[in-house]
Amino acid sequence: LMEKFLGYSFPELLSVRHAIRSIGGKRMTTLRDETADIVAKHENLDPREIPVEQFAKFEEAFHSLWVTPGNRAAFTAEDIEVESGIDISRAEMILSSHSQEFDASVEAKTRVLQTLSGDMTFQERPLIRDEDGYCVAVANEIGSDSLRRVFESAINGDQKAFRRYDQKVRAKVSEKLAVEHISRILRAASINLGFEYYSTEDPSSFIHLSNTAEAPWDSANLVESDALLVLGDIAVVVEVKAKSISAKSRRGNKQRMATDLKDLIRKAASQATRLKQLIEVNGGVWDRRRKWVDLPGVREVYSIIALLDDTGPAAIQTFELQESGLIDANHLPWIVSLHDLAVIAELIDQPEQFLTYLRTRTSATSTRIFAVDELDLFTAFLDGDLFKLAKDADKFHRVPLIGPTNGPIDVWIRRDELPVSEQSSIRKPELNISRWTRAVVRIVAESNDNCCLAAAVDLLEAGVRDPDRLDSFLRRFMGSQPGNDELSLAKYSFERGNQKSELRFYSFGSNMKVQQTRGVASKAQSANWRNSTRERTTVFLFDHERNFIEAFCLTDSSN
Repeated sequence: LMEKFLGYSFPELLSVRHAIRSIGGKRMTTLRDETADIVAKHENLDPREIPVEQFAKFEEAFHSLWVTPGNRAAFTAEDIEVESGIDISRAEMILSSHSQEFDASVEAKTRVLQTLSGDMTFQERPLIRDEDGYCVAVANEIGSDSLRRVFESAINGDQKAFRRYDQKVRAKVSEKLAVEHISRILRAASINLGFEYYSTEDPSSFIHLSNTAEAPWDSANLVESDALLVLGDIAVVVEVKAKSISAKSRRGNKQRMATDLKDLIRKAASQATRLKQLIEVNGGVWDRRRKWVDLPGVREVYSIIALLDDTGPAAIQTFELQESGLIDANHLPWIVSLHDLAVIAELIDQPEQFLTYLRTRTSATSTRIFAVDELDLFTAFLDGDLFKLAKDADKFHRVPLIGPTNGPIDVWIRRDELPVSEQSSIRKPELNISRWTRAVVRIVAESNDNCCLAAAVDLLEAGVRDPDRLDSFLRRFMGSQPGNDELSLAKYSFERGNQKSELRFYSFGSNMKVQQTRGVASKAQSANWRNSTRERTTVFLFDHERNFIEAFCLTDSSN
C-alpha cells in the first residue's frame, strides 16, 4: 500500500531516516573533533597568541556547531543518495512527503504563537524545506509520529481503498497490538479475542442472564468485545478504537476534539462497562455458542480503552469525561494510546505492578489529576508520587498538575540510539518499592495459579503508598514466629481514597492445620468487619516457617 500511494516502501523510509541521523552525527563529530584538536594543539598558548588562521578555523567550526547550526543540520536528496545508496528520485519523494515549504513571509513570533495555540503542523511534517531543496529536521524523526497520517492523507483520495485499509488493516492491527501489549504484561491464562456474548441493553436485567437462566438468548442480543483476558482472580476487558482524530482536533480545536472524543470513547466505554458489569453481577457470561463461561473466581474486573491516536490530555482528564457523560463514574475505564501502552508494556513485566497502576488510574481519587501525557502519570506512579497527588486532590479539593517528567523513560526507550559503550549504563525505570515488599508481593502473586493476584495488588498498593512503613511491618512479621499451638496476627491498615483497607497476616504454629487456621481467620475477620467501617479486608496465611499458603479477600466493595 505504501508503494502504491506514497511511491516508496517502509524499508526505504527507514534508510532515509538512518541517513539523516548519520549525516548529522558525522558532521557533529567532525566539528567537535576539529575544535578539540585546535584547543589541544594550542592549550599552552594565550588565546591572543593562536595563529589567526587557526583561530578563524576554530571560530567557524564553533559557530557551526553551536551558534548557527542550520548549515551543518541541512541536507538534500543528493546527500541522502550518497549516504544511503537510495535512488535520488525515491529519496526526493520521501523528503517531500514529510516536509513543508519554508515560508519566509511568516514572522518567527507568529510561528511560535501558532505552535503554542495547538498548530501541530511540525508533528505531521517534521522537515522544513527551502526553495533550493535543503531540508532541516525541526521535530521528531520522519516516520516516528507522522507516517500513518501521511499515508492516510494519500490513500484518503481512494475511498474504496481507504475503507479496505480501515477495516482490514488499521482496525485489525490496532486490536492485535493492544492485546499483545496487555497479554505480554499479564501473561493471561485465558485470552478471548473478538469475544462474543449475550447481553441486554438495560443493566438492571443483567441478573436474568445468570448461569441458571433458561434460554437467556431469547431475550438478549449477541454482542462483541474486542478482548477478554483472565488471569487468576482478575479479568480485563479491552476495547480498541482505531479511528484517527481530525486535523482540527490536533490543532487544538476544543469543539472538534469534543466531537471526536464522543465518537471514540462513548461507545467503547459503554461496551467495556457492559461486559464488566455482567461478570461482576453473574460471575460469568453466555458466549456465542450458548455455553456458559464460568468466572466465579474473578474478584476484580477492569476495562481498558486503547486508542490508536494520542489525544493528549483530553482523554486523561477522566473527571471531565464523566461530567460530559462519556464514561460512567461508577465504572471508570483506563483510556490510553497504543503508543503509551506499548511503552508501559516494555517497562513492566510483572502483572501485579500493571494491575496496581490500572487500579490507580481507574479509581475516583485519580480523576482530578491533570497531566499532559499518560507517561508523566506513569512516571509519577513509578516514583511513588501518584498516590500522594491523588490524596492531596481529595484533601485540599484542588487539581494537582503533573509536569513533563518522563525523562528516564525517554532515555530508556531511545537507548539504542546511544553508542554501544553507553547503553549498558542506562537503567530501566523501576517501581519504587522496598526489597521486602517486592519479594513478598511476588510470592503472593505467583501462588495458587495466580488466584491470589488481587491480594498481591492490595499488598503492592500499600507498599507503593508508603514504602518504608510497609517494609518495616513485613520485616517484623517475617522475623517473628508463633508457638506450636498459636495463631498469631499482624495488622496493617491504610486508606484508599475515602475507603479504608486492612491487610491481616496470620501465621500458625507447627501443630495447627491450614483448614483450622482458615476457619479461625475467616470467623474472626467476619466479626471484625461487621463491627467496623472498613470496606476491604485481605487475609494472608503463612505457616510457622513463614511459607506463604494463600490469601483471600473477605470484604470487597472497592469495585
